[in-house]
Amino acid sequence: MTAIDCTPQILRISWAEYRALPHRSWSSLTVFDGSPMTAIRGQLVHALVLEPETVDRDFLRLDVSEDDALAAASPGAPAIVPDRVWQDAERMADTAWDVLSQYDVIDRELSFVAEAWGHAAKGRADAIIRAGGETWLCDLKSRAGWWGGDVPLRDEWWGQLGWYHHGLAQAGMRCDRIVVLAAGPRRAQLVELDVATCYEHAEAAWRRAEVLTPAVAWR
Repeated sequence: MTAIDCTPQILRISWAEYRALPHRSWSSLTVFDGSPMTAIRGQLVHALVLEPETVDRDFLRLDVSEDDALAAASPGAPAIVPDRVWQDAERMADTAWDVLSQYDVIDRELSFVAEAWGHAAKGRADAIIRAGGETWLCDLKSRAGWWGGDVPLRDEWWGQLGWYHHGLAQAGMRCDRIVVLAAGPRRAQLVELDVATCYEHAEAAWRRAEVLTPAVAWR
């Protein structure tokens, strides 16, 4: 088993470069239980809000059904997005931006590598924002079925954001708070997560995981 250097560092790299890193990501610890089109819609919302310059390159809007869009998918080609799904994504991106624009966004899609409880790991934080003299770690979550009221928080979000906070702190980016920007078709809102609870979930998940990419001593 080849060890991987996980000297903590911030990496201002593209999504393709991030994916090519040999370090283990949080997604390797979880199982996505949504449909492929749900994943594509979520990726499009992220792109519209956080990386609008990538939308034309990575997504293709067509008047087709979801089944036809998925059947026509080709590795390396832009993701085909049915018009109805695109409209949903635009609505959620608009509500997200209405909230995010009220803050000073100092970084977007910020990659990092660090040691995660024995694992050589990587992460990519959606946004770092400034609010009231504090620095917040902000993660965008889009839910097409959320129309208001209590935000349906998913268990894995706590661990994911606990790891991001922990890894970024190792790399020198210390955040005072962890917030989820929950975006639905009609509204979005920030929900704060307790940092200590996030750390507990993150540590438990990484310690349960088989060590596939062991860390070497930091330089």
